[in-house]
Amino acid sequence: MGIIYRLKNQIGELGGFGEVYLTKKEIDEVELEEQYAIKILKNKDKDSKERFKKEVRMLNKLNHPCIVKVLDQNLELDEPFYVMPLYKGSLRPKLPSLIGNYKRLRIVLNGILDGVEYLHSEGIYHRDLKPENILLNTDTDLAISDLGLGIKIDSYSTRLTKTGMIMGSYYYASPEQMKDAKHIDERSDIYSLGKIIYECFTGVIEFNVDISLLPAGVKFVVDKCLQTAPNARYQTINEVRNALNASLDILMNGADLGEIKDLVLQLSNTNKYEEVLIKLVDNLQRVDLEEHQDTIHDMVIDTPIHVIEELMEQNKKIVQDIMDVFVNNITKQAWGFNYTDTIAGRCKLLFQKSEDYEVKAKLLYCIGEVGVSHNRYYVKDIFRDLIYSVQDPDLSFTIISVFEERSYSERIKHSMDLSESSLNPILRKAFICRQAI
Repeated sequence: MGIIYRLKNQIGELGGFGEVYLTKKEIDEVELEEQYAIKILKNKDKDSKERFKKEVRMLNKLNHPCIVKVLDQNLELDEPFYVMPLYKGSLRPKLPSLIGNYKRLRIVLNGILDGVEYLHSEGIYHRDLKPENILLNTDTDLAISDLGLGIKIDSYSTRLTKTGMIMGSYYYASPEQMKDAKHIDERSDIYSLGKIIYECFTGVIEFNVDISLLPAGVKFVVDKCLQTAPNARYQTINEVRNALNASLDILMNGADLGEIKDLVLQLSNTNKYEEVLIKLVDNLQRVDLEEHQDTIHDMVIDTPIHVIEELMEQNKKIVQDIMDVFVNNITKQAWGFNYTDTIAGRCKLLFQKSEDYEVKAKLLYCIGEVGVSHNRYYVKDIFRDLIYSVQDPDLSFTIISVFEERSYSERIKHSMDLSESSLNPILRKAFICRQAI
């Protein structure tokens, strides 16, 4: 079977290592209807070829809905190429329509943050984040592309980058990247994200940003992202997400969300959280949590994990009540596909940090229900990884009890495709279907 790709018009801007074209696949001289994007290396020098091959190898190892996928490739040609899904465009032309639309901004920016966080979890720093390298079909369907300058910790990529080399787009590159692109970490990408967030809210491109153009709350987020010293910035993508979402929620819903929302925002923006946490616990104890499900949902999603850990130590009962409301809120409605990944990721972190077996079991149920009800394979994979990791007998019996209370055991058996050999004996007996002989 002969497969070739017929080039159509060039799309996007000229890349540093290649050109991107719209293409159609032709099989045995029959052209198929579906369109793709194909990136072809035009530079023939050895360094460009190595970087291009490195980009493809890196993308092939990644699996996340917010990272562009390689559908086909040929790296042995004189002009090597790889094929990827065709997106409608980049973030750049979308920026004017986002300004002032806080709901859309929250969705788009969280998608970008999810993708970058995944890269960092795989030990990869992008080093060239900018609107042109964020591809979109819709607000909820986006992907980060162009990993040609990406660097993986302790890999061949670091050897391609010499000490003192300057790489990345000038406007978005962090100060330390401008001095030495080899010796950077995730905080360099956080600097670039600060510039992207600024543009999304203002539509302005300028080297020295004017944070007075930003809404209250977002000013603090962008200012902290863009600190010259890496230690003064947010240290992780999760910290950026927490602060940004808290600020956006206040902008969308106004001050009538009450003191709980204000306290969550404070927790997202300070390291001195002990006094704020005491006030938050006091407020939570004085309200009907069931009547404030959306506020509780946002609080669990946005509050820094270390603060929730502290809350778990201070008041086990309130955390159990919060998680009950949170899990019920999550499992009784439908969510956008990208947001299901956010929910599962948050529940995974909470599962790993909590020492309360009841809470862990409910979070596991939450992940499983979201994965099954939305048929989201990424979420199902998180569920399987967590349930396979369970070895403690008491936790195993608690999981079974929680699932049985919700008549969920049978659904797990038939919808999760669990590996019998990967489950501990207690869970194996509860959740593996036995075929009649």
